[in-house]
This record gives sequence, structure tokens and C-alpha cells, in this order.
Amino acid sequence: LSNYVVYAAIGLPFAAISFIQFALLNGFEAYADMARSAFISAAATVVFVLAGAWVGGLTGAILGFLLTLIIRAALLQLSLGRYCTIKPALPSPDVWRKIKHFAIPAGLAGLSLTPSTWYANSLLIKYEGLEAQGIMMAVLTVRMAISFIPQQLSTVLLPQYIQAEGEPARRHAMRMLQYVGLLAGSTLGLCSIAFVLREPLIAAFGDGFHADPVILALLLLSVVIEAMALPLGYFYARREQMWRYLFTFTYPKDFTLVVASVILVPQQGAMGLAQAYVIAIVAGFGLLSLTSLWAYVGNVRWTRTD
Repeated sequence: LSNYVVYAAIGLPFAAISFIQFALLNGFEAYADMARSAFISAAATVVFVLAGAWVGGLTGAILGFLLTLIIRAALLQLSLGRYCTIKPALPSPDVWRKIKHFAIPAGLAGLSLTPSTWYANSLLIKYEGLEAQGIMMAVLTVRMAISFIPQQLSTVLLPQYIQAEGEPARRHAMRMLQYVGLLAGSTLGLCSIAFVLREPLIAAFGDGFHADPVILALLLLSVVIEAMALPLGYFYARREQMWRYLFTFTYPKDFTLVVASVILVPQQGAMGLAQAYVIAIVAGFGLLSLTSLWAYVGNVRWTRTD
């Protein structure tokens, strides 16, 4: 796997830069440019990955995907050039403050998300074998594809929420209900379609792949709850209190996933893993809801310091 690790190391900076570029374009409300770049990048991914696989097998497919990451970063950079001029410079004290209170805790979220997911999935391999894990990964891939939609919608809604700071409490509550309803409704619609078409979707991964309806339903339910939690995170983002968000939602959710997996996977296998995903997101959503209600319904004013 050493060569593939090298390829991943080459592509990772371009993938990270693209996240920053998308965030900047989102701040400029350049949604048309974002959509255009995403569409071209998606089309390039299909073309270059398939062409690379046809010419060079797995290595060719990976190199094709690496090329699409570079193309996406270049397209986004061209779009950014229409709105601002980027010059190399050291961050100002104000920027460092934002990095301290926003970027660092946001980055630290990955320290628990990836290991907890990896460990939970590894337990399934240990107790059920690679075949069960392969089927579960197919179902998780469908889950991940659906979760991408509410996440993108959330990036569009966040600037609107920030601009509406200071509005009356009743209007603020209605805004949050609209956001939760939009994200939950759109996600539920996609999940319903995926559940109805579960057999052809999972069968597309290859012969022998099948979808357990209960396991799929549990994982899709976790996506809906996850989408409902996204707007509640706006409270923390607007006040640059991502440290609070990290310890209120991210770390408890990921820790719960590990604990629930340790208890349930040895007993129930893939069903236990699906239940662990639901338990984890319900725990995180519950804590996030309680703190949000305490802050806004109780009229508690948070400072900008942690």
C-alpha cells in the first residue's frame, strides 16, 4: 500500500485547499461559481477515474482521481480571482484570534471522528469477518452520499444566519425551525428514495451485496438526525465558540459511538454497529439541543471567549 499512501499524500493538500476555497466562495455568496466548479469537477472525476482504470487498473484510477483534485482546486482558484486578490502574508492578530477560537477546534474534530469510525468498523471485521464489513461499507457509502446534501445546504444557510444576528427572539426561533425543517425534510426525502431503491443501489457494488432493510433504515435515520443537528451548530459558529461545540457535540458523539460499538457489535454484529451509529448521533443531538435551549430560550448571553 506504500505507493497509494504516497498518492494520497500528494492529493491531500489539494483536497484541503478546496475546502478553504469553497468556504471563501460561500462567504462571497458565489453559489453559481461553487455549483459550476462542483459540476465540472464531478464530470472530470467520472471521466478521468474511468479512463485511468481502463488504462492502468487501480493505480490508473487513483491517479485519475488525484488529477481531478488538482483540477478542482485550480477551478476554484480561478473563481476566487473574480472576488478578491490573494497575496501571501502573515496572518494579522485578528486572524490568529479566529484561528485559535474557530479553526483549531474545528480541525481537532477530526482527531476523534476518523479514529472512532475506524475502530467501530474494525470491530465488525473482528467479530463478523470481511464479508460483513464489505456489505456494511456499501451501506455506509450510501449513507455518506446522502449526508453530503444537507452538509452543502448547511454551508449556504450559515451566512444567512450570521447576517440575521440581532433579530427578535421569535423570528430567530422561526428561522431555526425553518432551517431544521428544510435540512431534515430534504434528507428524509433522499433517505426514503434510497430505502425504496435499496436493492439495486447495494447490488451496484457487486455480486453478493445485499441490503438488510433494518440496518439500512437505522443508518438512514442517523443521517436525518445528523441533518437536524447542523443548524444548532450555527449558535457556536456565529460566536466563534467552536471549543464549546467540540466538547458539547463532536467528542461526546464520537466517544458514544466507540462505547456503543464495543457493547453491541460483539453481540449483534452489523445490526449492533447500525444501532451504535443511531445511539451516538442521538446522544450528540440531545446534548446540542439542551445547550442551545439553555442559551437562547433561557436568554443566556455567551461571551466571545471560551
